[in-house]
Amino acid sequence: MKTLLSLLVAVVLLTGCSSTNYMSYSGSGIQRGRGGAYQTLHGIDLWQEGAPNRSFEVIGIITDSRPVGPWTMGPRASTVANLAREHGGQGVIQQSDVREFVGYSTTQNANWNQYQSNNENCRNRNSYGYGYGNATANSTTTPLYNAHARYLVIRYR
Repeated sequence: MKTLLSLLVAVVLLTGCSSTNYMSYSGSGIQRGRGGAYQTLHGIDLWQEGAPNRSFEVIGIITDSRPVGPWTMGPRASTVANLAREHGGQGVIQQSDVREFVGYSTTQNANWNQYQSNNENCRNRNSYGYGYGNATANSTTTPLYNAHARYLVIRYR
């Protein structure tokens, strides 16, 4: 139960450190790419390599910063697609995606178990006892990174 509670607290803290922002953009004019690799999510084309081989204009920029991890990075594409759609975009072109080292997280655990038994024989007044124990310890150190990405929000022409 304690581990589950710790995990939930960590997820809430890590997802609270994410930020995705939209800024309007003007002045790019009509452009045309040479094609590339993309996927469509929530009706928005997410171009990760290259640019559309059809006419488009840049209407905005999305910046996204978040801790790297499965619970934080998993929803990033969906968040970006929804924000682009909210501002009239039909696609996004990924400009950058960099990782920034921010430190380490270390967890430690130690356990000691001991058993001891004493017996005394009242008739002979002899006593004997025995005891034993075991110890386990572990430590895990994990590097922590933040991801910073930038996307151009586009509208097809």
